[in-house]
Amino acid sequence: MNSQAEQPEKKEIQVSASQLPKKKKYNQAKYYDVPLSAEIQDAIFTECKVKNVPEDLVIALIGVESRYNPKCISRTNDYGLMQINICHKESLKRDLQVTDLLDSKQNIKAGVHMLSWIVNKYSNINQALMVYNSGESGAQKLWKRGIYSTDYSRKVVAQLDEIKKGS
Repeated sequence: MNSQAEQPEKKEIQVSASQLPKKKKYNQAKYYDVPLSAEIQDAIFTECKVKNVPEDLVIALIGVESRYNPKCISRTNDYGLMQINICHKESLKRDLQVTDLLDSKQNIKAGVHMLSWIVNKYSNINQALMVYNSGESGAQKLWKRGIYSTDYSRKVVAQLDEIKKGS
């Protein structure tokens, strides 16, 4: 008997891409061509579906608000991808259990939640974006002066148009 045990021959196994498990996608057949990971885009798709908010609007808004930078903090204390103002922190903690506005998924959850009531209340996209950016009272002051779009709302709409062209 041979003193060395015979080793089974090792064979390299080839696996085709079709045999690999598919990545779970929540709502979207494809991802937007923006600098956000698939995981973050999946979080956006999920929140948008739950809150009935157009996902392309959220992607465009994030592009204008933070330039897709999840660690963005403005000089006016707005945080994260969707630039949530710190004044909302306590109500978001109470209502949504959002505790970290720089955590991308929590920021998206908070931002889409806030955007949902605005989009449902204001059917005009420019007015809805003005409320998101300036608050309801700030937007109403502008409307009283006959201003129904701002540089901000026009930038988001332009970004939205670019995203729609690319999809």
